[in-house]
This record gives sequence, structure tokens and C-alpha cells, in this order.
Amino acid sequence: MLKIRHINNTKYTTIAEEALSIAAYKNAFNYHPIASANANLPITTIHVEYIDQIKPFEDLEIAVWYHEIVKAFIIRMKIKSSGVIASYVTIGHEGSKPMSWSL
Repeated sequence: MLKIRHINNTKYTTIAEEALSIAAYKNAFNYHPIASANANLPITTIHVEYIDQIKPFEDLEIAVWYHEIVKAFIIRMKIKSSGVIASYVTIGHEGSKPMSWSL
């Protein structure tokens, strides 16, 4: 029997894209006209930092914000039960400058 110990790494990008879509749908970026406009543009870059493993069905606390300097959206995934940050995902659009966040 196959035992799944953590979700597949490709799911991190799916979770991040869905979090950005939900935030955009809920008008979370109305405070910033550029972020609000960029939230609905096609994604051109994604940078994922895998910090810890997320187990299947594990509750996450997900934060989404727009970073003015790099002109990209940052998605932080934190494991609720432990408070450990599992990943930072940078989602960029044309003109953004994705960068590393855990350094």
C-alpha cells in the first residue's frame, strides 16, 4: 500500500495561483491600483521556495500580498498546527522581478 507522506511539490503552485485568484475576486488589492490590475493578468513567472512539507489534508494559513519593489505577488503558506512556514511563492507578471524570500 502506498503511503502519502506529503503533497506533490507541483501542488504548491496550484495552491498559490488559487489563493491569488480568490484574493483578486474578493477585491483584496483595491488599496493598490497596480496590484489590482496585475492580479488578473496572465502569470509569466512563478518562483517556489519549499521550506517544509505539507501533508495531505493539512490546514494551512495562506497570506497573499503585493510587493511594490519586485512588482509581484507573494503567497505565504503556513501550517496551522505547527505554525511553521511551508513555502513562499512569488507570482509575477510581465515587468515583475521575482526573488527569493527565505534568504
